Amino acid sequence: MTQLRRELGLLDLVFLNVVAITGIRWLASASRYGAASLTLWILAFLAFFLPQGLAVTELSTRYPEEGGIYVWTKKAFGEFHGFVCGWCYWVNNLFYFPGLLAFTVGNAVYIGGTSIQQLGESKVFVTSLSLLFFWFVILLNVRGLKGAKWLQNLGAIGTWVPALVLILMGTSAYYMFGSANPITWKGLMPEGSFSTVNYWSQMCFAFAGLELASIMGGEIREPRRNIPRGVLYGGILIAIIYMSGSLSIYMAVPAREISIVSGVMQAIAEVTSRVGVVWVLSAMALLLTVSGLGGTSAWVAGSARIPFVAGLDRYLPPSFGKVHPKYGSPYVAILVQGVISSLFIATGYFGGSVEEAYLLLVNVTLIVFFIPYLYLFAAAIVLRLREGVRSEIILIPGGNLGTIVVCSLGFITTFASIALALVPPPEASNLVTFELKVVGTCLLCLISGAYIYLRARRTKA
Repeated sequence: MTQLRRELGLLDLVFLNVVAITGIRWLASASRYGAASLTLWILAFLAFFLPQGLAVTELSTRYPEEGGIYVWTKKAFGEFHGFVCGWCYWVNNLFYFPGLLAFTVGNAVYIGGTSIQQLGESKVFVTSLSLLFFWFVILLNVRGLKGAKWLQNLGAIGTWVPALVLILMGTSAYYMFGSANPITWKGLMPEGSFSTVNYWSQMCFAFAGLELASIMGGEIREPRRNIPRGVLYGGILIAIIYMSGSLSIYMAVPAREISIVSGVMQAIAEVTSRVGVVWVLSAMALLLTVSGLGGTSAWVAGSARIPFVAGLDRYLPPSFGKVHPKYGSPYVAILVQGVISSLFIATGYFGGSVEEAYLLLVNVTLIVFFIPYLYLFAAAIVLRLREGVRSEIILIPGGNLGTIVVCSLGFITTFASIALALVPPPEASNLVTFELKVVGTCLLCLISGAYIYLRARRTKA
């Protein structure tokens, strides 16, 4: 049988983590909250990102093979929970891609300048260009990671450069014109309101994804050595981008005018028009479009490995476990994911404004995506207590007690974020309908996963 190829090195993993996790789009929603977003970023880093990084590092060095979080959960809790965890991890991307691509298209329209930015509110335009972008990424990944990793690497550069420009422009705008919003010590203190913790849960979600590279453990060179280093270096860059980028947008654009979908480009457009360097706008829009495509490619590549491994385990049809004879990619899993995701893209933006559809997709994605994180933190505790330590494992500091404390903090933060995402945002036109869509979609994901597993197990028996 044709084997998967080890195409990813350390630099590829750093780029992968940055482009997959760093969502420039999260800067806009955080900036709408104000200067207190900086404090909330730090709290999200300490309560979620740090425990996530430590847990992923230990689990990926304990079991570095292909499948990542699917394998860890299966080892800790058995086949059923392993499949449900992997199923939720895969299915959430069906909802994640439309939201990510909507953001990508929202940036792409600025390539032509501010005169055509209204196209970003056209559902037909957003849907059509999203599908075009998506299938470019799908076909590139079918040809294997050797080529697809370069789009991911370019996407990381397309994340760093606009973030750096945004920081420089925000600083320049502050010194030339003053801040568009007040910055005070009192303003840095988060309010004790529901909207505060709701924003905070989205910030935790923005930090999620360090386990993605480990899912492709069978395609990484020296995985026990390179995955932890990729987590460390990528994590530092991600934290810097989020905190400094949010502050820059807040200084450049009045908070009430910041758009959830295209707030980053708003900030760049505002500053470039003031400073007189409008040409920078198109260049930044192009880089952010490449960043969105790189992020889409990273999640297409990573999430497709879940049904690939499930196909090898015979919980999905065996064809999912096929490897392309020429390109060495799990092409069946990738193509099936492409077809199903296209249906969500084609229908996801209708039935409300683009912004409301975007918020619905964000809430559903957060809930379904965070269910595997409950398994991840629990698995780290169970496997440490059950299997102990080995010389090749990079352990969570503090022994068994340290593991329990760190992973419990991550588990509680994850659970709270899920609960908060169940509450409709004030931007929803009909709160009841919005809530029914969120809860119904999440339940459908869980029930369908359990049904597929039980049916497959009876067939195997």
